[in-house]
Amino acid sequence: MSEPADLPALLDALHAALRGGRFDDLAEIETAIRNTCNRPLPAMDPLWAEQMRAKARRNDRLLAASLRGLRMAQRRIAELQAISAGYATYDDGGRVQHHRSLPPQLTRRF
Repeated sequence: MSEPADLPALLDALHAALRGGRFDDLAEIETAIRNTCNRPLPAMDPLWAEQMRAKARRNDRLLAASLRGLRMAQRRIAELQAISAGYATYDDGGRVQHHRSLPPQLTRRF
């Protein structure tokens, strides 16, 4: 799975893995793409080359969106962990008032 002719299939496999949330498949696909691209490629049709660039750009946008989603999930998990530890407010005199954590049933949903 590392001949230049396989590049379209590899780029499509990467796209399908990202869309399907199959993140465990990404490392293997990425290695196959690198192996294919690290070999000398024969002279290629300009249309084929543009199609490969379009697939690569499509995958790049999808990877960026996936990373944004993962970062948002990490932030949400951190927020839930912070809430479960309790919170503090200040009273009118500027003194810290500690409040107990929320019942664990709330965070178990997530």
